[in-house]
Amino acid sequence: KYAECTREQDPKRAKRLFAAAEGNLLQIYGEYPNLGGPDFVPEFDAEMRLVQQALGKDEVGFPAVETEAVETEAVETEAVETEADETATVPDPKEAALAR
Repeated sequence: KYAECTREQDPKRAKRLFAAAEGNLLQIYGEYPNLGGPDFVPEFDAEMRLVQQALGKDEVGFPAVETEAVETEAVETEAVETEADETATVPDPKEAALAR
C-alpha cells in the first residue's frame, strides 16, 4: 500500500490513501498481533512507521500488545475448545452402518 500512496500526485488523495493504509495495517495487527511471526514483524513495523511519517505523526510503529489480553484470549479459547470436546456427540459407527 505504501508504494501506491507515494505515487499519488494529489496531496489530499495521497493523505486519504495513507490514512487507509494505516487503518489496514492496524486492522491486520488487531487480528494477528504476531504479524505472521518474527520474520515479518520488521517489515510490517517499517511500513507502519513510513505511513505514520507520511501522515505527520510520530513514528512509533504498532501499539504494544497487551500481554494480559492475549493470555486471557488464549484461556478463553482453551475453555471453549474444552467445552466443545465435552459436549460433542460422536456418531456410533454401528448405528451409522445400520442407517445406510
